Amino acid sequence: MSVNITWSDSNGGLSYDEPVVHGVAVAQGDNTTAKTIYLNHDGASVITGCGIYLRAKQSSYGGDATADADLAELLAWGDDVDADDWGGACINLNATGSFAEASWPTLANKTTVDTYGYNIRTGVGDSSSTTIPIKTVTGASVSGEIPIGSNPNVRFQMRINVPTTVGSSGTREFETVLKYTATS
Repeated sequence: MSVNITWSDSNGGLSYDEPVVHGVAVAQGDNTTAKTIYLNHDGASVITGCGIYLRAKQSSYGGDATADADLAELLAWGDDVDADDWGGACINLNATGSFAEASWPTLANKTTVDTYGYNIRTGVGDSSSTTIPIKTVTGASVSGEIPIGSNPNVRFQMRINVPTTVGSSGTREFETVLKYTATS
């Protein structure tokens, strides 16, 4: 039996329509508005080994370059060490702490001191082998697990930090993926 994952904007809510828009006309040097994303599944058992990562968009691409170029650009923004060039996809897992500002990554703390915030970059959340683990601060009872049921209240926030020196405007597309293990 396959397990279907639901990505939603509310606990137990309907699945997002694709794509999820993180921001429109975001100025250089700004962040998109953080989106709270809830996860649940229809499996008969707890799913384990849960971790999040980004990949190039696999389905119909609607951006302004290519799917591979968009992912490469986001990772380059996360890898950068210069304040004007740094940015990219950022995740805050600290739902039980009301997504505290200290749990958002910065240039100086690309993985936050509390380890609840991550800037996706080379080697961190950029592949199925470098996932960002689901932690208990997301609402999960056990780290790395999403319980059964349509409303487990497991959630995180995500936003995009746009570098001050971004070279071109336009739409960037990527996929946020949940890696997990399920047993029937």
